[in-house]
Order: sequence, then C-alpha cells, then structure tokens
Amino acid sequence: MKFWFLTFCLGFSLNLMAQPLLFSSSSIPPMNQPWEVGISSLAKSKSSSNPEIRVKIFPHDLKNDFLHGRRDIKTEVILSGNDIVINGKVYETLKIKLLNGELFISPGTGESFKQNKLRLNSKSEIKVIRKGNEDKSHSYLGELEISAKQKEILIVNVIDLESYLRGVVPKESVASWPIEALKAQTLAARSYAYYHYLTSKKVEFDVDDTARFQVYAGVSAATEATDRAIYETAGEVLVHDNKIITAFFHAYSGGRTDSAKNIFGKHVDYCLGNEEIFTGYELRSEIPERYHWVIEWTTDPLAADQLMKILKKSSHTSKLLKNFSIEEYKLEEQEFNPLFASVKTLRFSQDEQVADVNFVKIRAAIGWSKFPAYHFRLEFNSEQNMIFRGKGWGHH
Repeated sequence: MKFWFLTFCLGFSLNLMAQPLLFSSSSIPPMNQPWEVGISSLAKSKSSSNPEIRVKIFPHDLKNDFLHGRRDIKTEVILSGNDIVINGKVYETLKIKLLNGELFISPGTGESFKQNKLRLNSKSEIKVIRKGNEDKSHSYLGELEISAKQKEILIVNVIDLESYLRGVVPKESVASWPIEALKAQTLAARSYAYYHYLTSKKVEFDVDDTARFQVYAGVSAATEATDRAIYETAGEVLVHDNKIITAFFHAYSGGRTDSAKNIFGKHVDYCLGNEEIFTGYELRSEIPERYHWVIEWTTDPLAADQLMKILKKSSHTSKLLKNFSIEEYKLEEQEFNPLFASVKTLRFSQDEQVADVNFVKIRAAIGWSKFPAYHFRLEFNSEQNMIFRGKGWGHH
C-alpha cells in the first residue's frame, strides 16, 4: 500500500468561489460513524492506494438536481457506446426496461432478451441516457453493473478512485481556478471518497453521484486543468492522528467556517471553525461578484400562518409545535451564535405554551433549496411577514 499523507491543520477550510446555483450542501458527514478511519486496521482487500469505488449513477431520486435534472424515470434507460459487449456480441445502443422485476434489453438490431443482471466493461465510454432528462445525461468509463430491483433499474459505476475524481473535481470546483485551488479541492474529494470506500456498509454501492456525497458526472466532466490537479496529487489524502478524515466541504463559508460541534452536534478536532483570510468587504471590492464566497441571501416573506403550517408538517419540528395553532403566536430570536451574529434558537410562544427551536431544525423544515445556509437572522417587513436573512451556502 502506498500513500502520501498530508498534515491536516486544525481549522482548515475549503471555500469554493463559484456561482451560487451550481452547488448545494455537498459532502454531508456520516452521523452514525466515526469521522476518521485508520488504515492500519483495514483488511488487505481494502488497502490499495487506488481502489475501485462503487458509485450509484442511476436512478437519482432528488426532487431537482442541477446535474441530473428531475427525478429519473426508474424503469427505463438507454445506453450508448462504440463497443458495448454482451455475450460476445458488440452493440452501440441498448434500450433497457424493467418489466415484472426483470431487465428487458433491446439492442436495436431486431433482437431482444431478458436478464436479471448485466456487467458491461467497455474499452471506450458509455453514455447513460436518462429518459425525460436527456440533456442531463453523462458518459462513464470503468465497469457498469446493471441490475433489476423490485421497482427500479440500478446502475452502479465501478471505477478506480483516481478516475472517479475526474468526474468529481470539475463539478465541485471550476476548471479556471488556479491549479493550487484545484489541488486543494482534489485532496478533499479524494479523502472524502476514500473514507466512504473504507466505511461503506451498503451492499450495492459506496457513494452516489449527487450532493448527498459528492457530485459526479463521469468522464463527461473531465477537464485538462482538473486532470492535472488529480495527477499531481495522486495518492495524497488528508489525515488527522494518522487517520483519514471525512473531508466534508461546502460551497460558500459566509465569511468564516463554523465548528462541527455547532452545526452537526459532534466535536471534531479538525473542524473547530476559522476566520477567512479576506473580509467580505475586500472580496466585494477586489473580485467580480459571481466569485464572492461571502454570499448574502433572503427568503421570500412568510406570513405567520404559512410558517407555522410548514413547521407543523415537518418531521424536524412537528413534535415541538404540535399544540400550537397556526395563527396569533409570538416569534422572537432567543439565543445567538456570537461568531456569526446569527440565530441559534427561535422561541415560539402562544398563550402559556413556549417552544424553543434550534436553527438546524428551522433550516431543515423550511428546506435546503429555500434556506441556503445555517447562519441567519429573523426580520419582519411592513406587513409583519417573516423574512430570514443570512450568509453562506451550504453547511459552513
């Protein structure tokens, strides 16, 4: 086993300067697992410096994903390539449908057959064409494992880790960034992926291709600049106490990073929060607005009854507010995060009832897409509707 280990400094942060709509809250940490894993304890089968990682690439079930579009139609997909080989025959197109729990495959040559599993290993890339999301389709190297599940076709891309990064780094950064910034993103992406490879308990795959883990678009995404960053850092991972860390990252910091303890409720030695090098004022005055990593945002105004309806429906907040009626309650900021001058607790009161709801639950209930980050303040407009105003994009 060969690795280059980099010392991981406390308070280190990766803060991506890109357009806001490109990213969501990427690389969510594994809540029920340790946040670092030692290599010495690994079985030999999981000790390679360039292992094969299993990436679920179809179907995706996010309501709307910038890379993959709408939720996939899970029972139909088309594969396209120059040398797709099945049973010794070469095809260029495969139409695959799921019927009664089996894969029905039509190569476009007049023949058709059914199978429960396919394993394709093409010398060239294979494009996975998503019905209804054709413009969000991508091409892949490595092996494709295609299987029939009860209600969906499952496609897993089995690919070596360094090749996997070719489809990740360009989608979690911007190819025009300086090479050292791309290398920093590569280190985070490789460490995060390797951590999940080592700790995955899933039967079919280690990670998927969405922002639940890291965004991945196969070889379609590869660029010369990001390929260089991957090549020049090959085998390098981020460690703490000689263990590979969960190198989770976000799109925009909002001016400084926060501690894992404050955001996720768990102390992590290497995630203590840190000031950014530049102030928001310096960023705004020196670089174009589209590259600012201090992002300011507001929600649409919410009437009192609208907000309460949302919170009473959400599993994150419904129990706390179950005895509240939707109108004529008082809402005020109660506790603050001094590092960000942002709210930690919102207090709801009605008659003799009082409920304190923390900021993490508020954001989860209202929705990640409407609530870009955890650091916010509550305001009221002239109609006494509620507005949340904050900084950052992601989990800080």
